[in-house]
Amino acid sequence: MEKIVFSTLQSRRLATKQGKSKKRIVAKDISRGSVTDYVVLYEKQHRELLSRQVYPSLDIPEAGGPARSIELLDEGKILGFFVIEPSDEFELSTSWRVRDFVVTPHSNVEEAGVALIDFVQREYSDRGIYWRVDGDLGVSDSVPIKKCLKFTYSSITMLCRGLKTQSLESLDESFKVRNYRSEDLHLFADLYHRIFQDLSPALSKTKIVDWMKVWTASPTFDSDIYFIAESNGVPIGIAAAEIVNPKMGFAHLFEIGVLSRFTGTGVADQLFRHCVRTVLEKGSSNMTLRFKEDNLHAHSFFQSRGFSDSYKRIYYQIIGAN
Repeated sequence: MEKIVFSTLQSRRLATKQGKSKKRIVAKDISRGSVTDYVVLYEKQHRELLSRQVYPSLDIPEAGGPARSIELLDEGKILGFFVIEPSDEFELSTSWRVRDFVVTPHSNVEEAGVALIDFVQREYSDRGIYWRVDGDLGVSDSVPIKKCLKFTYSSITMLCRGLKTQSLESLDESFKVRNYRSEDLHLFADLYHRIFQDLSPALSKTKIVDWMKVWTASPTFDSDIYFIAESNGVPIGIAAAEIVNPKMGFAHLFEIGVLSRFTGTGVADQLFRHCVRTVLEKGSSNMTLRFKEDNLHAHSFFQSRGFSDSYKRIYYQIIGAN
């Protein structure tokens, strides 16, 4: 099992002040079967957050893939745990992120957080890393940690429990909502780019096409809940949802939007109604969605349809300490 030895920023300060040798911190990759204790810790530390979101436990990556489960140890003392993986976030200019930070009971957020930052700076310094924080456990209150982070953006997750069937009223004979077809991949990607490029300037058509190929090949993909809106046969809007937790009856609305000139025409509402109707038919009555915190229009749109704020997610770029 690979071990990477490094020193924390905190340890360097102690070593300099006290004239002692640096403490040795080990960052160890651990297998999927060795994380039971961290799952329990994660759920305990994020209990309030987890009670309001879809995923009820720590999401551990499979062994052998590009994602890594990392355990931080200081002379046998376990400081914490985190996952580092390729990112599918369009808003990020890099392709790697840290997530699901866990702090062990006998360590503290500052100690474990600084060790985490030092590790990714050493191992991934040429790639740039973002830290995704859900319920930050005090990360944003720690001065040594904050000095190593640069705020990028924040998102809001909204939740609606108990979706209700809504009628699919006809807007106009010229408008039509249909299901996604296999030959629509490039059409859908092009529409996505045109609709969301102002909100996510880093978007590229190539990146969206690559993402669509992965997404439509996933086991959870269901073309029944992917929709395209048309006006006189011309595509003008999209919506995409998936059943993410059938046992708990949860669906997630990944995307919904229309071209700017069709804003306020009721097309987005019809796309939303089609998603809700289909999700309910498939046995899920709860839905979550996520958007950038500064998207006030989206917040108003979904709040008026029974959604309420669930939790905030913050992205920081790890810039290290100078």
